[in-house]
Amino acid sequence: NLFGNLIIRQGKVQANSSMKTHVFVMEEGAFGGNASIMGLLNKGRVSPGNSIGTLQIEEDFIQGPSGCLEIEVNAKGESDLVKVGGKADLAGTLRVIPKPGIYREGAKYKILEAKTAEGTFNNIENTASDIASFGVGYNPDEVVLSVTKTMYQLPRGDTMSEFSRDL
Repeated sequence: NLFGNLIIRQGKVQANSSMKTHVFVMEEGAFGGNASIMGLLNKGRVSPGNSIGTLQIEEDFIQGPSGCLEIEVNAKGESDLVKVGGKADLAGTLRVIPKPGIYREGAKYKILEAKTAEGTFNNIENTASDIASFGVGYNPDEVVLSVTKTMYQLPRGDTMSEFSRDL
């Protein structure tokens, strides 16, 4: 266990354990992994999981205007998740990273849950707009991505799980 504050000024810290610390990610820094931390201030880049995974924040999550939250999603309905025990204060950029696959229009992905969620992302980036387009929904205690447009159509009669199982 790490106690105290972790300040990431440059480079990336990938954590996959419980750390009784507050993490401060500065503009040139990055933080990711399947970790449990006390609090997070993001002015740089945060990527939950080691591909798709969960970042647990016991207290508050603040994403500043220069911060970027990178969220991976896949066609099976899985996504990264930021779980916040306190308040999530959102700003900055949400970067959606779709994994290859055929997405179902209308599919929803919970990407953040909190005791309270305030603010909105200033920018939404999609790294694979040739696969699917996404909308962002804000609720008092969660943020949800939804597929608003797909670039591929499923054959008639096939469901997403049947079709994507072999991808």
